[in-house]
Amino acid sequence: MRMLPRFAIAALTIALVMGSVGQRSAEAVIIYQWCASYGGAAGATNCVFATYQQCRQSLAGGGGSCYENPMYNPPAAPEPTQAPRRGKPRPPQ
Repeated sequence: MRMLPRFAIAALTIALVMGSVGQRSAEAVIIYQWCASYGGAAGATNCVFATYQQCRQSLAGGGGSCYENPMYNPPAAPEPTQAPRRGKPRPPQ
């Protein structure tokens, strides 16, 4: 009789552990507009630059080149808002 509760506890523990495996927290992936290619035999690249100037600065003295990140998707333009009307309101007719 004592085996059933122990078995149930063990089965529940295993089920909880297996249920939590593979769970990942939500992560925001930031894809920047510019990449630096450092050249050389390894061909290292680094795509963490918001501006072309930042990318060029990272290459200063070491050589390489900057290129636009092919994975970059610019944010959508904000929706236009209607400007408030100016002047006196018209009287109802």
